[in-house]
Amino acid sequence: MLTLDQFSQLSPEAQLTYLWENCLYLACREEEESGVMKLYQVGSFFVEIRFRNLNEFEVIQAFQKPALLLPYVDQLDLAALLRTD
Repeated sequence: MLTLDQFSQLSPEAQLTYLWENCLYLACREEEESGVMKLYQVGSFFVEIRFRNLNEFEVIQAFQKPALLLPYVDQLDLAALLRTD
C-alpha cells in the first residue's frame, strides 16, 4: 500500500489506476458548479475525485486530515472507515 506522499507523486493516470485497484468507496456529494464529488479511502488516507460526467473526472486531493471529511460526515459509514482488511 502506498503512503500519501507516494500516491501524490504519481501521475494523474497512475493515481486513478491505483485508486480503482486499492480503494474503498465511502461517500458522494454534489456541487452545483463542479459536479459530483466522491470520497474514497486508500489505506491510511482519503482521496476526493470530481466527476463532471462518466467519462470526465479528476483527482482533486489526497489527504489525511479528518477535518476535510466534514462535507461527508452525514454520509460516512464509520464501520467502513475502521475496517482493517
